[in-house]
Amino acid sequence: MGIPSTRNVVLLFILFGGIITLKIGPVFGQGPSKSEEDSVCWDTANFAAYCYSSMEGHTKKFQMPSKQCCAYAQKINFVQFCKKFVVQNEQIYNAAKVADVAKHCKKPLLKGTKCGSHTVP
Repeated sequence: MGIPSTRNVVLLFILFGGIITLKIGPVFGQGPSKSEEDSVCWDTANFAAYCYSSMEGHTKKFQMPSKQCCAYAQKINFVQFCKKFVVQNEQIYNAAKVADVAKHCKKPLLKGTKCGSHTVP
């Protein structure tokens, strides 16, 4: 795993900061609620963090996902992840590698599913 670039670290801070900022209640110091929507946001953020080295757009070689990565991969909706994150950020997330992570974590995308510029064969 390479050293993350400053840009990638900044993007992760923005992602986590945005989630935390949007989920804090009107009372200062009130933590995020435990709604299903919050859970999906946190699971997606954890998936992005733990699986980034396997989906990184700047490397050519695929790195096998970790157990932690696969644990969060089981909790997320890959089609939504592709639509919301990969389409806009293909320099950050390699679409084919996202599909590979889904496959290796035993949650494969269906044949013909579009993830960014990649169509699952």
